[in-house]
Amino acid sequence: MSERRGARASVSRVLLVGSQYDAFLLDQAGFRRAGRAAAAAPSAPAGPEFVLAQSGAAAQELLQDVAFDLVLADLDLPDLTGFALGRLVKQRFPSMPFVVLTSNKEYGRSPVFVPEREEVDYLFVWYGNTDLLRAIVWLIEDEAHLPQHIAEHQGAALLLVEDEATFASHYLPLLYDTLRAHAQKLVQGDAAPAGEWQDTDNRPLLLYRQDFEAACACFEQCAEGLIGVISDLEFPRDGHLDPMAGLLLTRYVKERAPTLPVVIQSHDRDLADRVHAGIASFLWKGSDRLLGELRGLLEEYFGFGAFIFRTPEGEEVARAHDLAALAACVARVPGDVFLNHGRRRHFSTWLSIHGELELAREVRQISPQAPRARQRFLALLKSRLASGAPRVLDRSGQDEPETPDGGRSPR
Repeated sequence: MSERRGARASVSRVLLVGSQYDAFLLDQAGFRRAGRAAAAAPSAPAGPEFVLAQSGAAAQELLQDVAFDLVLADLDLPDLTGFALGRLVKQRFPSMPFVVLTSNKEYGRSPVFVPEREEVDYLFVWYGNTDLLRAIVWLIEDEAHLPQHIAEHQGAALLLVEDEATFASHYLPLLYDTLRAHAQKLVQGDAAPAGEWQDTDNRPLLLYRQDFEAACACFEQCAEGLIGVISDLEFPRDGHLDPMAGLLLTRYVKERAPTLPVVIQSHDRDLADRVHAGIASFLWKGSDRLLGELRGLLEEYFGFGAFIFRTPEGEEVARAHDLAALAACVARVPGDVFLNHGRRRHFSTWLSIHGELELAREVRQISPQAPRARQRFLALLKSRLASGAPRVLDRSGQDEPETPDGGRSPR
């Protein structure tokens, strides 16, 4: 992949295998047809360039001569299916990201029922919604960036586990919209991302998995940086559809990260109590307000909204909408409240979600039980507010217990 935004790998050239109408929809989404000048304003980044092939045979010829970062293929092609083309492409280019698009909801079911889906990386149910196309590009970029993300201990990733392509096709645009909207600096005067294609390197990654084993492997890769898990209840495990795979995944996650937020969704609303007993939030897939309810959980449960300071018993004592307010609240809340959030890594998670990845890394290095931990945290916040760049603080003696007022009086 080429470079478009900072050091993050990006999708700059796409092979579209489909019709002229599909090409028109990519035009509408802000992709640039090869050989044409970008229609976007000079200050607004344009989408990837794309080349159209109207058959599987034409696509294979182009792949021999042109370097692409992604193949988007219609399911129904004149000479073969998108799945069959994916199999042929993967045989020659195993690492080439290959995505199939269809408007047929039947193919949106689990890969257990549609085994041909295993031939490609992703299948999405597409009705011409351009926001899904942009989400697919960002998803491919996030996956390409994951090894560097882990190697550099960058933290901040949200895991989606969903085997039904119909629902994934709705969730991805909403999740990217939420991630991008909140990946803005919390210091007054800093600009937020703008424009359809303008992304930012300081937002969390979105990682999408479709079975139990892949979800567990992803958790192990990114456990230190995960900000939460959104999972279906029923999805493949050991090659078979498991109606309780989501609960098993929740148990797996909670044993290793007890405070990590988990949301389970299901078609069966009668399972809500069982999900809650597994210390997870529940979403009913049949709700007319499903996406709105998911957005609400992201705001309240995952920390995408204001930082809400609570006592260990759950009583709200303060809330902060930006970095300055966070510093003011940290300075005055009771010691048990500071410890409650520090032990649960709420501070670093909230900072990561809101684009302060470097500051979040520094905060994670300070044990909330260390002497003068609160003062060190405040010094980091004030340094960021004053200079726009956090600094590493002395961490000596961090294993000694902190007192509620930050080290000045006994608990």
